[in-house]
Amino acid sequence: MLTKIETEPLDEVVKMIIDDEVVDADGVKALEMRLYADTQVDREEADALFAINDAVILKRCDPSWRELFVRAVTDHVLADVESPDVLDDDEWAWLKAKIGADGKIDPNERALLNNIMNRARRVPNDFKAYLNKYMSDAA
Repeated sequence: MLTKIETEPLDEVVKMIIDDEVVDADGVKALEMRLYADTQVDREEADALFAINDAVILKRCDPSWRELFVRAVTDHVLADVESPDVLDDDEWAWLKAKIGADGKIDPNERALLNNIMNRARRVPNDFKAYLNKYMSDAA
């Protein structure tokens, strides 16, 4: 499966991982190599990460999955040329839609929000309130 992660169309890779119901360390490494082959994580790739996360969050995941998910999605929204180190309104709207798509916020998404908060120079006005709401819900 590892070579398929690097060579198959992204939608096929997502389907393979979801059908397998596991994200192991080797799979995470192969996915990371694919995501960063061009040095940036684009929207299609970030969408794929959310699809995988939503499908496998309660399944068997290597701890490196959370690390990759958080780093890659953070890079997608903060390492872009349009608004470097800033979570702009369009990125925030996309992120809220992705996080809310399955009707719940999971530990990986909480870690993502915290990471963005810690790395961003600026976030939209309602980001902190959203973060605080979900952090208090988790407690």
